Amino acid sequence: EVVPNLSKKSVEDFLEKTFGNIYTNYIKKSGKKLAGWYLQQFVKLGVSRYLGERLTENFLIWDLDMILMKPMAAFTNDSPPKALVNVGGKIHIHKGYDLCYENLTNKTLEIAPDGTSFVTHSLSATKQRMEELLRKFEQGKGRDSWPWNILASVDPEYVGFGFSEYASYVSWMLQNHPEEVQLKPRRTWSRYPPGASLGVAFLKMISPNHLCCPTDSFLKFVKPLGYEFMGFEIGHSSLCGYHKEEYD
Repeated sequence: EVVPNLSKKSVEDFLEKTFGNIYTNYIKKSGKKLAGWYLQQFVKLGVSRYLGERLTENFLIWDLDMILMKPMAAFTNDSPPKALVNVGGKIHIHKGYDLCYENLTNKTLEIAPDGTSFVTHSLSATKQRMEELLRKFEQGKGRDSWPWNILASVDPEYVGFGFSEYASYVSWMLQNHPEEVQLKPRRTWSRYPPGASLGVAFLKMISPNHLCCPTDSFLKFVKPLGYEFMGFEIGHSSLCGYHKEEYD
Protein backbone atom coordinates (compact mmCIF):
# COMPACT_ATOMS: atom_id res chain seq x y z
CA GLU A 1 0.00 0.00 0.00
CA VAL A 2 1.58 3.25 -1.18
CA VAL A 3 -1.25 5.70 -0.52
CA PRO A 4 -2.93 5.25 2.90
CA ASN A 5 -6.37 3.62 2.83
CA LEU A 6 -6.31 3.38 -0.94
CA SER A 7 -6.83 0.04 -2.67
CA LYS A 8 -8.38 -1.33 -5.82
CA LYS A 9 -11.46 -2.32 -3.83
CA SER A 10 -11.89 1.07 -2.16
CA VAL A 11 -11.63 2.83 -5.52
CA GLU A 12 -14.12 0.42 -7.08
CA ASP A 13 -16.55 0.96 -4.19
CA PHE A 14 -16.25 4.73 -4.60
CA LEU A 15 -16.89 4.54 -8.35
CA GLU A 16 -19.97 2.35 -7.86
CA LYS A 17 -21.37 4.61 -5.14
CA THR A 18 -20.63 7.89 -6.92
CA PHE A 19 -21.58 7.06 -10.49
CA GLY A 20 -24.14 4.30 -9.98
CA ASN A 21 -25.85 3.17 -13.19
CA ILE A 22 -23.52 5.28 -15.31
CA TYR A 23 -20.60 3.20 -14.12
CA THR A 24 -22.53 -0.07 -14.33
CA ASN A 25 -23.47 0.67 -17.93
CA TYR A 26 -19.87 1.55 -18.75
CA ILE A 27 -18.72 -1.84 -17.46
CA LYS A 28 -21.37 -3.64 -19.51
CA LYS A 29 -20.45 -1.75 -22.66
CA SER A 30 -16.66 -1.86 -22.35
CA GLY A 31 -16.25 -5.15 -20.53
CA LYS A 32 -13.84 -3.68 -18.00
CA LYS A 33 -13.80 -2.01 -14.61
CA LEU A 34 -11.86 1.18 -13.95
CA ALA A 35 -10.60 0.85 -10.38
CA GLY A 36 -7.19 -0.45 -11.41
CA TRP A 37 -6.73 2.26 -14.04
CA TYR A 38 -7.48 5.07 -11.58
CA LEU A 39 -5.49 3.40 -8.77
CA GLN A 40 -2.28 3.18 -10.79
CA GLN A 41 -2.53 6.90 -11.52
CA PHE A 42 -2.90 7.68 -7.83
CA VAL A 43 0.10 5.51 -6.97
CA LYS A 44 2.23 7.41 -9.51
CA LEU A 45 1.22 10.72 -7.95
CA GLY A 46 1.47 9.52 -4.37
CA VAL A 47 4.97 8.05 -4.38
CA SER A 48 6.48 11.52 -4.10
CA ARG A 49 4.78 12.05 -0.73
CA TYR A 50 4.57 8.62 0.82
CA LEU A 51 7.93 7.05 -0.10
CA GLY A 52 9.82 9.80 1.67
CA GLU A 53 13.61 9.57 1.51
CA ARG A 54 13.42 6.35 -0.51
CA LEU A 55 12.67 8.52 -3.54
CA THR A 56 15.04 11.15 -4.95
CA GLU A 57 13.89 14.76 -5.37
CA ASN A 58 13.89 14.42 -9.16
CA PHE A 59 12.26 11.23 -10.37
CA LEU A 60 10.78 9.58 -13.45
CA ILE A 61 7.29 8.09 -13.66
CA TRP A 62 7.04 5.32 -16.24
CA ASP A 63 4.20 3.20 -17.64
CA LEU A 64 5.24 -0.43 -17.34
CA ASP A 65 4.02 -1.34 -20.83
CA MET A 66 6.50 1.10 -22.36
CA ILE A 67 9.90 -0.33 -23.36
CA LEU A 68 12.99 1.86 -23.51
CA MET A 69 14.60 1.60 -26.94
CA LYS A 70 17.71 3.71 -26.34
CA PRO A 71 19.25 5.98 -23.65
CA MET A 72 16.89 8.80 -22.73
CA ALA A 73 17.43 11.91 -20.62
CA ALA A 74 14.67 12.79 -18.16
CA PHE A 75 16.13 16.14 -17.08
CA THR A 76 18.44 18.72 -18.65
CA ASN A 77 22.00 19.34 -17.49
CA ASP A 78 21.12 22.85 -16.32
CA SER A 79 21.61 23.90 -12.71
CA PRO A 80 19.04 23.37 -11.40
CA PRO A 81 17.93 20.78 -13.98
CA LYS A 82 14.75 21.27 -15.97
CA ALA A 83 12.26 18.45 -16.46
CA LEU A 84 12.11 17.29 -20.07
CA VAL A 85 8.48 17.02 -21.19
CA ASN A 86 7.31 14.71 -23.95
CA VAL A 87 4.66 15.74 -26.47
CA GLY A 88 2.60 13.68 -28.89
CA GLY A 89 -0.22 12.26 -26.77
CA LYS A 90 -3.69 11.58 -28.10
CA ILE A 91 -6.00 14.59 -28.03
CA HIS A 92 -9.39 13.07 -28.92
CA ILE A 93 -9.85 11.63 -25.41
CA HIS A 94 -8.84 14.89 -23.75
CA LYS A 95 -12.27 16.29 -22.84
CA GLY A 96 -12.82 14.27 -19.67
CA TYR A 97 -9.29 14.97 -18.48
CA ASP A 98 -9.83 18.67 -19.05
CA LEU A 99 -13.14 18.82 -17.18
CA CYS A 100 -11.70 17.04 -14.14
CA TYR A 101 -8.63 19.28 -13.99
CA GLU A 102 -10.82 22.35 -14.29
CA ASN A 103 -13.05 21.13 -11.44
CA LEU A 104 -9.94 20.68 -9.28
CA THR A 105 -7.93 23.80 -10.18
CA ASN A 106 -10.32 26.22 -11.94
CA LYS A 107 -7.95 26.15 -14.91
CA THR A 108 -7.99 24.23 -18.18
CA LEU A 109 -5.43 21.65 -19.23
CA GLU A 110 -2.57 22.74 -21.41
CA ILE A 111 -1.91 21.20 -24.81
CA ALA A 112 1.42 20.96 -26.61
CA PRO A 113 2.42 23.51 -29.28
CA ASP A 114 1.86 20.88 -31.98
CA GLY A 115 -1.75 20.38 -30.86
CA THR A 116 -1.16 17.06 -29.12
CA SER A 117 -1.63 16.19 -25.45
CA PHE A 118 0.81 15.56 -22.63
CA VAL A 119 -0.55 12.06 -21.99
CA THR A 120 2.77 10.56 -22.99
CA HIS A 121 3.19 7.51 -20.73
CA SER A 122 6.25 8.85 -18.92
CA LEU A 123 6.80 11.91 -16.77
CA SER A 124 9.79 13.74 -15.30
CA ALA A 125 8.74 15.22 -11.96
CA THR A 126 10.02 16.67 -8.69
CA LYS A 127 8.78 15.90 -5.20
CA GLN A 128 8.38 19.58 -4.36
CA ARG A 129 6.11 20.37 -7.30
CA MET A 130 4.15 17.14 -7.01
CA GLU A 131 3.45 18.00 -3.38
CA GLU A 132 2.08 21.36 -4.50
CA LEU A 133 -0.25 19.62 -6.93
CA LEU A 134 -1.49 17.12 -4.33
CA ARG A 135 -2.24 19.97 -1.91
CA LYS A 136 -4.20 21.71 -4.64
CA PHE A 137 -6.18 18.51 -5.22
CA GLU A 138 -6.87 18.25 -1.47
CA GLN A 139 -8.91 21.45 -1.63
CA GLY A 140 -8.46 21.97 2.10
CA LYS A 141 -10.19 18.68 2.98
CA GLY A 142 -7.28 16.88 4.61
CA ARG A 143 -3.90 15.35 3.78
CA ASP A 144 -5.09 12.09 2.22
CA SER A 145 -8.27 13.38 0.59
CA TRP A 146 -6.80 14.07 -2.85
CA PRO A 147 -7.56 10.71 -4.55
CA TRP A 148 -11.20 10.92 -3.54
CA ASN A 149 -11.43 14.56 -4.59
CA ILE A 150 -10.09 13.60 -7.99
CA LEU A 151 -12.68 10.84 -8.39
CA ALA A 152 -15.45 13.16 -7.20
CA SER A 153 -14.35 15.69 -9.82
CA VAL A 154 -14.66 13.26 -12.72
CA ASP A 155 -17.41 14.26 -15.14
CA PRO A 156 -19.96 11.39 -15.25
CA GLU A 157 -20.16 11.60 -19.04
CA TYR A 158 -16.44 10.80 -19.29
CA VAL A 159 -15.98 8.32 -16.45
CA GLY A 160 -13.95 6.04 -18.75
CA PHE A 161 -11.43 8.81 -19.44
CA GLY A 162 -11.97 10.92 -16.35
CA PHE A 163 -8.51 11.98 -15.22
CA SER A 164 -4.92 12.09 -16.46
CA GLU A 165 -2.02 12.24 -14.01
CA TYR A 166 0.42 13.15 -16.78
CA ALA A 167 -1.58 15.95 -18.38
CA SER A 168 -2.49 17.35 -14.95
CA TYR A 169 1.08 17.53 -13.68
CA VAL A 170 2.49 19.04 -16.87
CA SER A 171 -0.33 21.61 -16.99
CA TRP A 172 0.36 22.55 -13.36
CA MET A 173 4.02 23.07 -14.16
CA LEU A 174 3.38 25.13 -17.30
CA GLN A 175 0.88 27.31 -15.47
CA ASN A 176 2.89 27.80 -12.27
CA HIS A 177 6.55 26.97 -12.93
CA PRO A 178 7.20 27.19 -16.68
CA GLU A 179 10.86 28.00 -16.11
CA GLU A 180 11.39 24.54 -14.60
CA VAL A 181 10.34 22.50 -17.64
CA GLN A 182 11.53 22.15 -21.21
CA LEU A 183 9.21 20.79 -23.89
CA LYS A 184 10.65 18.44 -26.46
CA PRO A 185 10.20 19.87 -29.97
CA ARG A 186 8.56 16.73 -31.37
CA ARG A 187 7.25 13.30 -30.42
CA THR A 188 10.15 10.94 -29.68
CA TRP A 189 8.15 7.87 -28.66
CA SER A 190 5.42 5.57 -30.00
CA ARG A 191 2.45 4.24 -28.10
CA TYR A 192 2.33 1.14 -30.31
CA PRO A 193 4.71 -0.83 -32.55
CA PRO A 194 4.16 -0.59 -36.33
CA GLY A 195 0.59 -1.58 -37.12
CA ALA A 196 -0.77 -0.20 -33.85
CA SER A 197 -2.89 -2.71 -31.92
CA LEU A 198 -2.71 -5.16 -34.84
CA GLY A 199 1.05 -4.95 -34.60
CA VAL A 200 0.80 -5.97 -30.95
CA ALA A 201 -1.47 -8.89 -31.90
CA PHE A 202 1.02 -9.94 -34.59
CA LEU A 203 3.47 -10.67 -31.81
CA LYS A 204 1.15 -13.47 -30.71
CA MET A 205 1.79 -15.22 -34.02
CA ILE A 206 5.58 -15.01 -33.95
CA SER A 207 6.19 -15.42 -30.22
CA PRO A 208 7.33 -18.89 -29.08
CA ASN A 209 4.89 -18.79 -26.16
CA HIS A 210 2.07 -17.34 -28.31
CA LEU A 211 1.74 -14.25 -26.13
CA CYS A 212 1.64 -10.66 -27.37
CA CYS A 213 4.75 -9.68 -25.44
CA PRO A 214 7.62 -8.36 -27.62
CA THR A 215 10.60 -10.61 -28.30
CA ASP A 216 14.24 -9.55 -28.46
CA SER A 217 14.26 -10.08 -32.22
CA PHE A 218 11.18 -7.88 -32.67
CA LEU A 219 12.70 -5.08 -30.59
CA LYS A 220 15.85 -5.22 -32.72
CA PHE A 221 13.63 -5.03 -35.82
CA VAL A 222 11.87 -1.81 -34.72
CA LYS A 223 14.87 -0.13 -33.09
CA PRO A 224 15.95 1.62 -36.36
CA LEU A 225 12.71 3.65 -36.20
CA GLY A 226 14.62 5.81 -33.73
CA TYR A 227 12.07 6.10 -30.91
CA GLU A 228 13.26 6.61 -27.35
CA PHE A 229 10.59 4.23 -26.12
CA MET A 230 7.73 2.20 -27.55
CA GLY A 231 4.51 0.94 -26.01
CA PHE A 232 3.07 -2.57 -26.08
CA GLU A 233 -0.41 -2.15 -24.60
CA ILE A 234 -1.58 -5.73 -25.01
CA GLY A 235 -4.75 -5.05 -23.03
CA HIS A 236 -6.00 -2.84 -25.88
CA SER A 237 -6.14 -5.71 -28.37
CA SER A 238 -8.83 -8.33 -27.92
CA LEU A 239 -6.74 -10.72 -30.06
CA CYS A 240 -4.24 -10.95 -27.22
CA GLY A 241 -6.80 -12.45 -24.84
CA TYR A 242 -5.39 -10.34 -22.02
CA HIS A 243 -8.46 -10.79 -19.83
CA LYS A 244 -8.58 -14.61 -20.02
CA GLU A 245 -8.31 -16.41 -16.71
CA GLU A 246 -5.26 -18.38 -17.89
CA TYR A 247 -3.22 -15.15 -17.81
CA ASP A 248 -4.27 -14.04 -14.32
